[in-house]
Amino acid sequence: MAETTKANKLKPYEYFRHLLERLPKHGKSEDLSYNDQLLPWSETLPECYC
Repeated sequence: MAETTKANKLKPYEYFRHLLERLPKHGKSEDLSYNDQLLPWSETLPECYC
């Protein structure tokens, strides 16, 4: 996962912090549509992770 983050020109620490902040907000929701927004190649990630 860290290598994929680096391959997508993201800062690993910032990206993982983002994931750990966002994932708990979705709880045990059965709707997994938010997953695509959290992937390292997502265009919806904030630019500060680059």
